[in-house]
Amino acid sequence: MLKVMIIEDEPLIALNLTKILEKKGFEVTGHAGNFEDAHTLFATNIPDIILSDIKLENDESGIDVIQNLKRMSDFCVIYLTSYGDDAMIVRRSAKLVS
Repeated sequence: MLKVMIIEDEPLIALNLTKILEKKGFEVTGHAGNFEDAHTLFATNIPDIILSDIKLENDESGIDVIQNLKRMSDFCVIYLTSYGDDAMIVRRSAKLVS
C-alpha cells in the first residue's frame, strides 16, 4: 500500500483528500498546513507520495517545503493549487528547476 502525505493549509480540503485517497486504498500518513508541521510529520513516517498545495498559510511555499524534504529522502510529488494566476504559478514553479 502506498503511503501519502498531504501538505494543505485548508483543513476541509485536507480531510476531503484523505477520504478520497483512503477510499482508493492509499494509506494517508497525515496532513500538515505549514513548513514546521510538514517536517515533523515527514520525520515520523516517510511517505511514497506527497500531495502539496503550492501556497500555504503565512505565505509559506509548498515548493520550498518539498525542496527541503527532498534533501532527507526521495518521494514522488503532486502539486495542487486553486490559483488561476498563471504568473504566480510560473514564478513559484521556477523554483523547481533552480
